[in-house]
Amino acid sequence: MKVASSGMLVAVGMSLCVTSSTCAGFGTTAPTAYTLTRETTYQFGCVGMCLCPVAVVDDVSGTFRLTPAQVDPPDPWFQTFDVTDLSWTIMQGDTAIPVTGSGTYRVGGDFALTHQLVLDVTVGGQGVQRFDSGVVLGGDEFPSIDIVISLNGLAGCYDEWFEVRARLSCALTAPVRYELLDGSTLVDDCPVCGRPSIIWPLTGTFDLALQQPSLQTDFYDVLNIDFETPGGMRVSGSGTLRVGIGPSAAQVMDLTVEIDGESGIPLHGEALAPSVGFPALDLSLDEVTTSHLRVYRLRLVAAPRPTAAVPTLSEWGLSTIAFSLAVSGVWLIRRRGVVTTLADGRPSS
Repeated sequence: MKVASSGMLVAVGMSLCVTSSTCAGFGTTAPTAYTLTRETTYQFGCVGMCLCPVAVVDDVSGTFRLTPAQVDPPDPWFQTFDVTDLSWTIMQGDTAIPVTGSGTYRVGGDFALTHQLVLDVTVGGQGVQRFDSGVVLGGDEFPSIDIVISLNGLAGCYDEWFEVRARLSCALTAPVRYELLDGSTLVDDCPVCGRPSIIWPLTGTFDLALQQPSLQTDFYDVLNIDFETPGGMRVSGSGTLRVGIGPSAAQVMDLTVEIDGESGIPLHGEALAPSVGFPALDLSLDEVTTSHLRVYRLRLVAAPRPTAAVPTLSEWGLSTIAFSLAVSGVWLIRRRGVVTTLADGRPSS
């Protein structure tokens, strides 16, 4: 993890100052809800020089809350939070293992930004166990949390640990309505059948809400998916979008959708042409499945629906602006890696 320079921290701090007021609880004394992302894992096995397998479970989901804690005496270098209402689930095959408990999280430091997560939890039928990260680098990503907590500090011979990836469960901006454009399709494929792929054009809308800006990646919620084919097949659901900052500007989308009455279909994909520039989207998503008898694929070509508050793509100037969203009349513009705010609601030339 990189420690940001002071200039970069000022830019991110500015954007959080503007946007956090729309995220209920964040920046106040009220509890703030967090959600684990799909990158969260649970692992157990040998560490160090010991030779035995390490089991990795990458299906970990759940939520918790952070509430600013009262520390006596106050710590001038760290902000401390109580971790409450922790409810996670580890899926090992068809077995759901509950994880419950509480703990503390603190972030700060006198030189480099650091953080520490300590959780006292029960995993399945076991008694209460303490998972501790120690004080490690990574506090510059807060309010996103990216940290490893373990029973034994990843020392000795055997250990259990979580790679915790969590972000705010609330949107930092009001959702922006997106509209599918020509080229959007739903494909029903059968890799082992040899039959031609069945391709339907798609129309419809979805909403995009900024969840968390950071130095390297902005996280969005994909909400209220409402697509339809000419024959009446409907696609609904929700998911997430990650948009990279910088020259690469990678776009990665994960959705869980219902297609023609079949629910719980996971889709994953990346931008086909990131050079078009965000906020325009052109992504290809494939169904995440071990079956080769039926694989759904989505091609999403979309852009914000123009309104009085949202300019057209040509007005946005996509060749120079890589990030733009309306937040309560204030535009956040990330141009050449610099965050600025404009009160008039439109990007400057």
